[in-house]
Amino acid sequence: TLVYPATGLVGSAGVNNGTGDTRPFRPFFFAGGYRVDGARLGDTLNARALPGVRFHAASWAPLSGFWVGKTLTGVELQVVDRRAFRAVRTAVELLVAVRSIAPQILQLGNATIIDRDWGTDSLRKGLEAGLDADAILRPWEAATRAFDDMRQSYLLYLT
Repeated sequence: TLVYPATGLVGSAGVNNGTGDTRPFRPFFFAGGYRVDGARLGDTLNARALPGVRFHAASWAPLSGFWVGKTLTGVELQVVDRRAFRAVRTAVELLVAVRSIAPQILQLGNATIIDRDWGTDSLRKGLEAGLDADAILRPWEAATRAFDDMRQSYLLYLT
């Protein structure tokens, strides 16, 4: 479930997130689509040196849903440090990388669904405007810090 926000949040933008695969909730998750250059996507994401996660070229064939019977390609996410891993940043980085590597699979036209899933229209508008991940995430930093401060008193069992 740690990775689910990273892969689950990209689905409404047209990126297949491994749905229909036989390996749910394992330490590996998929992101890609039909005819995506997984090696190039992995190299692009690994060059960003995201904390706690590595990306490897992958292919998978969903057993159910829209893509049943097709082989999809993209990346497999491997969390290497669960404490350092940032799921939302990873999702934004995935979408920005897909926009540059395989823009044909990015679907931002259904604003209602993307905006609902993300709780804001700023992600979609940032992707449409060609912003990089840092520029999309920057406006969220103050609210994220405030939330982190507020939740500290509730983290009773984490060390």
